[in-house]
Amino acid sequence: MGYEKKIPPPPTREQELEIIRKTEENFLKQPFYKYYMNEAHRTIKMEFAEKLNENRLHFWRNFFVGLLVTGPIFVIPYGLIFKRMSTGVPFYFVPKYVFAPKQAYDGGRSWHVLKTQVPLWIFLGTAYAYWFTENTVLADEWLEGGKIKYPF
Repeated sequence: MGYEKKIPPPPTREQELEIIRKTEENFLKQPFYKYYMNEAHRTIKMEFAEKLNENRLHFWRNFFVGLLVTGPIFVIPYGLIFKRMSTGVPFYFVPKYVFAPKQAYDGGRSWHVLKTQVPLWIFLGTAYAYWFTENTVLADEWLEGGKIKYPF
């Protein structure tokens, strides 16, 4: 955490009033879902939490972009592999006298394909998000790089 090597001089009365006013403003800026104690590192922790929230937002954005990118490239061709056997014969036999759509699938096989496609899709989206999200914010976990910020 940010520690001072030299003790700062005591504040004057005007500086104390300014500190009280800025502390009130700072408490009003505090998010409703998180309480920060009134301490020397409060502003540093609030800024760090804002950076973490922004990092999470970027991660989720990249995750959904990864789903959109990897779906057509990997997942759909992966599913099309299961339409036919390696010999080219369709899995589902349709007699001539039975009406069926052109691409009739076996229901169990389709369910199996879906069960293998969805985890693959989520894995590829997560890998894309980890690859393209910058995680330098997480490097300063103990807030050692920050300095104490006086509210005056």
